[in-house]
Amino acid sequence: MPSIQKTISTIQRIAHTTPDPSTAIKLLNLNVDLRDELNKSNDMSWHKPSIVIGFLFGAAFILLAEVAHADEINVPFTSWHSQDRDYYNSDNLGIGYTLDHSPNIQSKVGLYKNSFYKTSVYFGGNYQQANCTFCLGVFVGGVTGYDKVKTGATPKGTQNMSAVQLTVLPSITIRANKTHSVTIGYVQARNSKAISFATATYNYSF
Repeated sequence: MPSIQKTISTIQRIAHTTPDPSTAIKLLNLNVDLRDELNKSNDMSWHKPSIVIGFLFGAAFILLAEVAHADEINVPFTSWHSQDRDYYNSDNLGIGYTLDHSPNIQSKVGLYKNSFYKTSVYFGGNYQQANCTFCLGVFVGGVTGYDKVKTGATPKGTQNMSAVQLTVLPSITIRANKTHSVTIGYVQARNSKAISFATATYNYSF
């Protein structure tokens, strides 16, 4: 944690040179807190990816909750894969919130068990047509849980990927009424080694 250690040294230097005693005390107290956090992170170095991911998820949820209200509960429940269906997990139960900014713009956060039997957390923005029975949309955001997985047309090689990946998911939402709907997401394979897949999510609006 070189950057945190450098910050601690800088704060300590400023605290000793500031002419205001109360400001100096506050800076020194902040230094103590930073040192405590640094010691904790060193003790839990094996858990750093989870800490970072959890912080990102929590910060995103709090930020979105401050500027919008939750209007939908989302329950991911299944997926379809174009190849190797016996290998990939299709029972993708999860839970999420959709936070409404406008009739067309939403923010989404949630988690689910992904196709590789790992827990994924997703967060990002969503555009969707309003006042329709069949509504086209697209989700753009981050997703975790795919950093060390077997990928490809056949599940042989292991590909190391980033802990948080950019995701673009086109979708169509089919509304039975104002309360109940189902969203189908679909991604077309980009090459012969990749797979196409579809996702299904039940939505409860309130």
